[in-house]
Amino acid sequence: MRKSMATFLDAFHNKRWKRVVIQLFILLFSSSFVTTQLADAVARTHDTSDAFRSALSVSCWMGFILLARTLFYDRVAFTVGVLAGLFWPGANAGFAFWAGSVALVTYILRNLKPFQKVYIWYLVLGGIACQAYFEAFGTQSLSPGYLIFAVALAAIGMGWTPIYNALRQRIATLKNKRLGKTASPVVGQPQAVQKSSAEFDPQREINYLVSLQGLAPELQTEIDGIINYTHLIMHCIETDPKDVEPGTKFLQRYLPAVREITLKSHRLVEQQVENSDAAEINARSAAMLKTLHSAFSQHHARLLENDKTELAIEMSTLDKMLKTDGYV
Repeated sequence: MRKSMATFLDAFHNKRWKRVVIQLFILLFSSSFVTTQLADAVARTHDTSDAFRSALSVSCWMGFILLARTLFYDRVAFTVGVLAGLFWPGANAGFAFWAGSVALVTYILRNLKPFQKVYIWYLVLGGIACQAYFEAFGTQSLSPGYLIFAVALAAIGMGWTPIYNALRQRIATLKNKRLGKTASPVVGQPQAVQKSSAEFDPQREINYLVSLQGLAPELQTEIDGIINYTHLIMHCIETDPKDVEPGTKFLQRYLPAVREITLKSHRLVEQQVENSDAAEINARSAAMLKTLHSAFSQHHARLLENDKTELAIEMSTLDKMLKTDGYV
């Protein structure tokens, strides 16, 4: 289910016209939200001026924009932001600002490396949201207890990936023990290898690839295919303990390579004055990405083939048992 939702969101956001439609929807939704929450905000602030309404509208609009960005690029940050907004003890209209702001902070903390220029734009939007919010509600609306809660949420979100990986590995180990199987191969590896596995986050790599804009169509086609097969491989890892090691090693080895090739070729194309040079770079990069796309497809098929082989063996064993006991 999570894989299907991630694939849907990536596909829903991979074209410029789709992103324009999303921004228009956010604007309309924000306007409707402010209209429904205006009475509550006025009751708390006793301010009915046009300046108050304008500031409230801007803070909500910017907040929802930031929250929507994390929905498409980092669902952990999005979840943290929604929780922060839901637990905001002040005016209901403050939900958008606090949800968007905490989501933005969590997203940047989780994705500091590599630093992207778009973060500067996010911070500008966050600054506009802050200014509008404090114009509407003032600093007196801040609650020290809530700020501590928001910081704690952001810290949990920042460290969620290694925590989740450790929990998943623990569950897989307990499941193997219950079934009488050997523990997952990750257990007992050198500490440096375990640390590397814990720090690697395939979803972060996917988010980075999705965030790249202005790619040549031939590159974008291969990137979309790689993202799709990455989701499928991640699903295999999550549902079958035996796929954890081969699937994780494959993604660790090749996902960063996809990112580097895409990023460097995109930068080179932007710096080229001659169109022929840009076309050559795009052609070579597209050829390599096509090969990588094929590799991701083959590895996913290999993981499925292992499951098919195990199923065939189990069915054969069961058939022999039934024949031995005289039921067939």
